[in-house]
Amino acid sequence: DDVVVFGYSQSSDISTILKSRLNSDPQAPPSGQLSFVLTANTNRPNGGLFTRFPGVHIPILNITFNSPPTPTDTGYATTDIAYQYDPIADFPRYPLNVLADLNAVMALPGVHLSYPNPYLSSSVFVPSRLPYGYTVAQVQQLVSDPANRQNYGDTTYITIPAANLPLMQPLIDFGAATGLGAVTTPIVDLLQPALRVIVELGYDRTSYGTPSPAGLFPRVAPSVVVANLATAVGDGVRAALTDIATGATS
Repeated sequence: DDVVVFGYSQSSDISTILKSRLNSDPQAPPSGQLSFVLTANTNRPNGGLFTRFPGVHIPILNITFNSPPTPTDTGYATTDIAYQYDPIADFPRYPLNVLADLNAVMALPGVHLSYPNPYLSSSVFVPSRLPYGYTVAQVQQLVSDPANRQNYGDTTYITIPAANLPLMQPLIDFGAATGLGAVTTPIVDLLQPALRVIVELGYDRTSYGTPSPAGLFPRVAPSVVVANLATAVGDGVRAALTDIATGATS
């Protein structure tokens, strides 16, 4: 029978080890009979926490990041799905960007733990709601959008974009919980575009299939950064003024 191997978070690490071993196993099943679906992949070549810091050991957790990036040359069709800013599957490539790091850490509870798991009917890993306030239909649409997909070797990478920066989520939640959305929404919309430009400087999203350990600085011209920030500031001001004029609360 055809078999699909499903991995979530650290079980995607196990799946990576399996896929790597099958690549050199003469008795491995044919490629048309076996495929992989990985979510929140610790070993995503560009973004996975284990591949960002190869060889790092965390004593208190007894974890060593010593497994390889998930291979893309095995012929086994693989679908790798991650939410943008998930610190396990979409960790910044340039960790000197403190805002990008903090944004990723803020995404741990609300994003990383919100992947639907088809094998657990009742668990903390089955969210009561999807991250960023998405509905199931919206996630399905985003998964199907070609703009959110990359193909590399035998793997299709799907990165579901964030509706809001995790950095902004506490302020959004505060407004919703206190009924002060008319105050917090303009603030969020004012700050978020510029903050997103700065946070994205911590990433290189050119190819999710290219192994990319952590680096020091992004290769981007200062003039491009200034232009992007100027545009983002203008967008933020316009959005905030619109919120105030319309009384938007979310």
